[in-house]
Parts: sequence; structure tokens; C-alpha cells
Amino acid sequence: MSIAQTYILNAARGKEAEAQAVLERMAQAVRPLHGCESVLVLQDQETPQRFIFIETFVDAAAHKASAPMMPKEILSALGAVLDGPPDGSTYAILADL
Repeated sequence: MSIAQTYILNAARGKEAEAQAVLERMAQAVRPLHGCESVLVLQDQETPQRFIFIETFVDAAAHKASAPMMPKEILSALGAVLDGPPDGSTYAILADL
């Protein structure tokens, strides 16, 4: 069953543009990973320092196997522009229309 892994991230004040650039780099790194179906990066229009990063994978095992493949320099750059750790959740995809 396909899953969606969501992350809610808050950029530090004044770091919105940097956070956006890092999240775009992260999306480019995640998309070619085995089992990844899609990546979506969203920015809140009312609160521009708030982002949502959504990855969809063929199943939870594929998502788990992808974790060690994430480039450490991107994760480090992301940590440098956030005001705290991301809030992550995993969802079963029930419909994709």
C-alpha cells in the first residue's frame, strides 16, 4: 500500500528563501530514490515560514530504506534554517484521483 510521509517545517525568521531552496534540493534528492512515487513542497501563503514536505512511496519499507540515502549535507543545511525539528507523520494513501 502506498504511503505519504509528511513533514511540517518552520523556517527561522528571515530564512524562508533559504528554507525553500534547501527543500527544493531535498525534493530533487528524494524523487529518484527507489520506491518514491512523488514529492511535493508547499509553502503557507499566510505564514511564509511554514512549509509542508510530502513524499509518497510505494510502501513503508521503501520509505524506510530511503532514509540512509538522504545526502547528509542537505539535512545539515535544512537544520541550519529551521527553528526546530520537523513534525512528521505517515499516512496510508486511500485515494489518489
